[in-house]
Amino acid sequence: MLNTLNVEQLIDDLDDPRRQGQAARILVQVGRFILNDLIRELSFARGERAVILAAIISQVGRPAEEDVLRALNGMTDPAHQRLMIQILGEVGDQRAIEPLRKIMESGDQALADAALDASLSIARRQLQSLLTSNRSLPFAC
Repeated sequence: MLNTLNVEQLIDDLDDPRRQGQAARILVQVGRFILNDLIRELSFARGERAVILAAIISQVGRPAEEDVLRALNGMTDPAHQRLMIQILGEVGDQRAIEPLRKIMESGDQALADAALDASLSIARRQLQSLLTSNRSLPFAC
């Protein structure tokens, strides 16, 4: 059974190159159950640890989207905000477009650029899905 101490140890293991891979794989497998812990830890993480945590959260996928949006609203560190925006681009769907649009209009150019990239990633995924599905397109190509 996974408890708080195990999760903290796994997160600490992300800083150890010898244990980092195994810790990341376990965190991805249990990510949806400890998503809030991962997001909270990301808000304090720096460097490679932050990047690995962002990748783990994005691997959790769709269940992460609402939690990521909530966490993004509470973050003030631009580096962490950019990581959360990137996660939205990887896991988000059309519901993330409106919050991303607001970020694009916020006046912070770096965050606006990240939000635009994330929006384009979401749109690209939706278009690919539409093109590969058996449904007819609502417009002429």
